[in-house]
Amino acid sequence: MPERKMLDATTAHLRKQDRQAMEALAAAQNPEGGFPLPHVYEQEFGWYISTGIMYGDSVEHGEDVLREAGFSEEFIKLIVHAHSLNCALVNFDSDGELEPGFEVFDEETDEPADPATFNL
Repeated sequence: MPERKMLDATTAHLRKQDRQAMEALAAAQNPEGGFPLPHVYEQEFGWYISTGIMYGDSVEHGEDVLREAGFSEEFIKLIVHAHSLNCALVNFDSDGELEPGFEVFDEETDEPADPATFNL
């Protein structure tokens, strides 16, 4: 049976639009049926998001689904990266790790920030 991993990343990698898209998708998850894509689950200090949308037709199709859901290009690059690492989930958590090579953003201004300012 193939194994898949989970990428643990800080919520500092999220732009405001990514947080809003995660909140909307998490709120729309319905155990009785009707799970919007991508699958997002809210946790106390962040979200889990499935990379399963990358496994279908193509990675490009998954990128389009993420764009349609309102995610930023920076977010999409991080999800594609997680998929390339064979991760089934990305755990965006306030105490998560900085993922090297990916921008971080000030939660209030949405401007790119210096990763050194995040005490992770």
